[in-house]
Amino acid sequence: MVDATTGALLNRLKRGDIYEPEKAQQAMENFFKESTLAALRELALRHTALELELREEESAKEFEPATELQARETTAAAASAPKDRILIHVTAEPSAAMLIRRGRRVSDFLDADCFAVYVCPDPDLSRLPPMEREAVEKHLNFARNLHIETRMLEGSDPAQVIVDFARRNEVTQILLARPKYSWWTALLGTDLVLRVIRKAKDIRVTVVADRHRQD
Repeated sequence: MVDATTGALLNRLKRGDIYEPEKAQQAMENFFKESTLAALRELALRHTALELELREEESAKEFEPATELQARETTAAAASAPKDRILIHVTAEPSAAMLIRRGRRVSDFLDADCFAVYVCPDPDLSRLPPMEREAVEKHLNFARNLHIETRMLEGSDPAQVIVDFARRNEVTQILLARPKYSWWTALLGTDLVLRVIRKAKDIRVTVVADRHRQD
């Protein structure tokens, strides 16, 4: 693996080393954003570190069997290491299913706990419009089928509710679906993603775009 910073990768795109200039500009405005490249870089480094660790363990077992003391030390170190915890924000939007699948894959890769959370002003789903209620129930059932713990949270400020739950449960990463942006939501400060990012300064927030959605 050859590691490069996100800045170096973006400079290569701008110089036209990867795509033609027009295509490179379009790529930087869509998939190859700095936040996406940073997340991919971390996943790649984690995967490489895991692969090297597995190879080292196999080599150690082959040439130098671990003593009982070494085995206890390894177990203790693994138990004391902080465990990743993933929070998936569920909405009635179709993109929620994509986000749940992504969260399940990330949690499996990191061996992390995983929550699927829906925030509603009223915990009684029967009071929601029928189509919205059916969509939410469908997504939560989908999450349960993937063995993801689901939670119904009550609150009028979804961003604050999500961040408060994340801190109480020691969540290390929040997954949000990329919304359909409008200039007035950003201007008024009502955009959920931006508000979560501002509030969750000590927690990684990953915004996932639905590649099948046409904006």
